[in-house]
Amino acid sequence: MKNDDIRKKTGLRKLEDIIKERRLRWLGHVLRIEDSRVPHQATQWELKGYTREPGRPRVNWTDIVKRNLKNMQWGEAKELAADRTEWRQRWPNASNRIRDEQNRTDRMQGWPG
Repeated sequence: MKNDDIRKKTGLRKLEDIIKERRLRWLGHVLRIEDSRVPHQATQWELKGYTREPGRPRVNWTDIVKRNLKNMQWGEAKELAADRTEWRQRWPNASNRIRDEQNRTDRMQGWPG
């Protein structure tokens, strides 16, 4: 049985989608906090005098978030995150969905799999 079939029967979402959604919610929080706070500063840190070794560069958190933002630029994300309501509408509350999924899973305990 394929994973997609199991997700359809249980009503669960892909873990990848849940992680992406939570990452973007955290980004909104980080972009809204004061510039003096470490999480906010960490999104802009660059090590002076550091050069990457030859080969494929390592992927960092900021690179992944920029990919998750799709067509949105970092500046646009910062403006959108300033309005918490708008940001949450863009990426709905993951915790409520996860709670709903857990309830569905609890109801499906007798399901063969």
